[in-house]
Amino acid sequence: MQIYNFVMAAVMYVISGIMFWQMKGIDAPDSRILPTVVAVILIVLSTVLVVEQLIKMKKNQAENYDFKNTSRGMAVVLILLVFAICAELFGFFVCTPFFIFFTMLFLGQRNKAVLILVPVIATAVVVVVFRLIFQVPLPEGTVFNIFNLF
Repeated sequence: MQIYNFVMAAVMYVISGIMFWQMKGIDAPDSRILPTVVAVILIVLSTVLVVEQLIKMKKNQAENYDFKNTSRGMAVVLILLVFAICAELFGFFVCTPFFIFFTMLFLGQRNKAVLILVPVIATAVVVVVFRLIFQVPLPEGTVFNIFNLF
């Protein structure tokens, strides 16, 4: 029996429940549409996971997972945590290219052109889409603020 699939489904049910509970505080009905859709999709996928696991249990099929790259996944999560802290301190514009560069390098990318172009282009796209088009504020950092330099 693969208990971790049931645990993951339970965690996803809890997250969707928290989402529904937090949506009570949103006054505008139109603003509740996307979180509601995400929560419903999460519930549906959790249910699919549970049903799939129950069917496999009934057929007595054992799953064999290979956890040899788990440490790499945890390292990427650690890099993401460091990025979140650094983005708050130094700002999104400074930290994002470094985050993308080091993540790509850690995951095995060795092409120098790709290692340089992807972080710069990805950061520029995020800035244009979120900062300029959607006008969403991005972390500017507390150590120094790039926009105060201009």
